[in-house]
Amino acid sequence: MDLSSEKIQRILSKYKFHDVAVEELQKIHRIYPGMAPSTGTFTFSDSTQKDLLKLIGNVPVKYDGRSYNFPIQLWLMDSFPFTPPICLLRPTPNMVIREGKHVDARGRIHLPGLHNWDYPKSSVVGLLSEMIAKFEEDPPLSSKTTGDNKDPHELLAFVSNLQINDGGIRHHNQPINKVSVIGEDLEHF
Repeated sequence: MDLSSEKIQRILSKYKFHDVAVEELQKIHRIYPGMAPSTGTFTFSDSTQKDLLKLIGNVPVKYDGRSYNFPIQLWLMDSFPFTPPICLLRPTPNMVIREGKHVDARGRIHLPGLHNWDYPKSSVVGLLSEMIAKFEEDPPLSSKTTGDNKDPHELLAFVSNLQINDGGIRHHNQPINKVSVIGEDLEHF
């Protein structure tokens, strides 16, 4: 984990427990090398702001026999590691947050490990493991449906209301034209 950039060093120098925070960040990097440090300005609910260090990356989640990478960011307070990080989902434009037991509508992550944080028993490494386990039980993100993925019921209703205009010329023995709809979701009716 590259903590040597000037911006990161400037922010880290303001951390109350600088040496312990650096040790923890190195542990995180050994186990989750994809979690990259960055700096940013966090806005609290009372509109105050603070320049903080954050970790950005993906947590690997297995669900329904498939593997997914859920993008997250962890804001590390200036009293880290003695205070828990603020954990958020970072959905991509084609993802939607699924509010649930461990995630609110804004993407803030709520886990027992955060509420019961007690350093040195608590760590970000342990928190990420807990996050993965909880997300495997109840995934907090899903893919947005595109305009192309219309409800098949709507499609069938539309097709059933189609009227073919043959210019009014029809012979008594001539069969009515039929329309076939082919689609992968039609077997679900």
